[in-house]
Amino acid sequence: MPRDLGRFLDGRSGVEAVLQRAGRATYDVVFVDAGGEWTHWVVASPEAARALADAASVTLHEGWSEELARRMSKHDPWTDPDGIRRAR
Repeated sequence: MPRDLGRFLDGRSGVEAVLQRAGRATYDVVFVDAGGEWTHWVVASPEAARALADAASVTLHEGWSEELARRMSKHDPWTDPDGIRRAR
């Protein structure tokens, strides 16, 4: 497991991972904790994503559930009514 991923996982609870296609030949593995903080890793295949999630001892989802998407966007200022405003 990459050292930076280990640092992200240390002391965090409820971490789950999501596999998503990121290009013609790459995939993103997005790790989201219970509070909505996240990090991502680029891998070459779904098998590599499963190996990374297994090494991190987290569940890997193929695609976003509504709950995980909501959790990840929890800190997104674009979704906060009092956050960043788009130009009109």
